[in-house]
Amino acid sequence: MSTMQQSTNSRGLILALAIKAIDTGGEASIRVKQIADEAGTSVTSIYHFFGSREGLIEAAQIARFEGGYEDMRVKFMNAAESLGTRREFARFLEAQLREIFTPANRLNRQRRMNVAGSAVARPDLLRAINDVQRRWYAELMIGLRTAQERGLIDAAADVDAIATWHLVTVNGYPAIEGDSTGTDVQRWIDFYIDTTFRALGLR
Repeated sequence: MSTMQQSTNSRGLILALAIKAIDTGGEASIRVKQIADEAGTSVTSIYHFFGSREGLIEAAQIARFEGGYEDMRVKFMNAAESLGTRREFARFLEAQLREIFTPANRLNRQRRMNVAGSAVARPDLLRAINDVQRRWYAELMIGLRTAQERGLIDAAADVDAIATWHLVTVNGYPAIEGDSTGTDVQRWIDFYIDTTFRALGLR
């Protein structure tokens, strides 16, 4: 294994340990020495990779915020580029939207809400998660425009508004899934999908 690979693996392990620590005990549970010991590295290495304890926390929080979307974004892009009919695209899209809201993805949703709260008084972290969301938006727009150009969704659909609404909705969903409002969550998901499909001209 090359020195660069070892460095990448070491950084990844440190980051994974920091994420685990935040998930189980919050940011206060980040102990640089303990993480270094668990990673089989030195405190100096952690500071080399992340600059400071705060830098490690910020990197872990950004990774927590980003988690869980990469695979879905790739599948969406592939579907927009390769599916041949509106019916196929609609079937794929409904399955993907339902998957987003499954209990299996709950941890990632809760993490994003937690990170957003943590970023309120931390301009660097807020800037970083805004950068992540801008990237998600840009990627979603590429997929929607590709689908639009290929006739899989209506040419008149306002994909900018739809992409923005989707990101806001997904990030806000944890506010109701804990039964804080008494909402019938399954009925809400059905409504969200139906409304999205109507906006895209798929119904």
